[in-house]
Amino acid sequence: MPDEVIFSILLIYGLIVQDKTFEAEELFEKMVNKGEIKPNVMMYESFIYRLCKMGNARGAISFQDGGLKPNTMIYSMIIDRLCKDGSKGIRANVVTYNSLIDGLCKHGKWKEAIGMLRKMVESGISPDVVTCNTFTDGLCKHGKWKEATGMLRKMVESGISPDVVTYNSLIDGLCKHGEWKEATGMLTEMVDSGISSDVRTFNVLVSAFWKQGMTKEAEELLEVMEKRGLDPDVFTYTSLMEKYCVQGRMDEAMRIFDTMVTRGLRPNNYCRKVVMKFMPRIDTEF
Repeated sequence: MPDEVIFSILLIYGLIVQDKTFEAEELFEKMVNKGEIKPNVMMYESFIYRLCKMGNARGAISFQDGGLKPNTMIYSMIIDRLCKDGSKGIRANVVTYNSLIDGLCKHGKWKEAIGMLRKMVESGISPDVVTCNTFTDGLCKHGKWKEATGMLRKMVESGISPDVVTYNSLIDGLCKHGEWKEATGMLTEMVDSGISSDVRTFNVLVSAFWKQGMTKEAEELLEVMEKRGLDPDVFTYTSLMEKYCVQGRMDEAMRIFDTMVTRGLRPNNYCRKVVMKFMPRIDTEF
């Protein structure tokens, strides 16, 4: 390891010791983004250990969100710090626990996430809709849509009202696994509950209709969106464009692209990749 990298790591450690967590994180992220260092578990453990020893549980939680898959040791240190803070009258809040649960769910550590939820409740902190959405979204992304649906039921039984984020995650997860009947039922349940759909809801449905070969229905969703006062975004239009291109219907794809541009939407990376692949003569740099 080059001397300048070792010096920078020591500098990060020094900033942590000086209780300058924000500056330490900023320097750490800068080095990672530049490729100057490749973070490993030992590095994270060292930083988080020092933060916990200093009583900075929130700083430790922030550091563990850095993208590396956390291990049991890291979470044990943070939980131990939270317990010690509790004995001193310093209480973690729902945001603290939600951050930890989110990290565990993202890496498929369901047993640990449930344990953290249990610890949260034992500490007298009630889960909120964000807690439940974190579990629901994580479960759906790992293909556990049945468990995610079960989480929704428990959520309602506990008096927590689901929101559009809850239903979007479930509908997306169900559609991606071909559970069209359940997805439709979930959409109906959402509407019956008085929860208004948003752009993401429609984007999920557009993609689902295309996979089912329901081209006409997918495009009709654009009209439905507009009638409900929702403006299709770049993802909506690009999703339609891509499917038309795959089918060889280039005129239709071009029409969708022109509509998107006319409405003042700028192509994003996803859109540019589709255009470069299927319509390379179109200039997307504007």
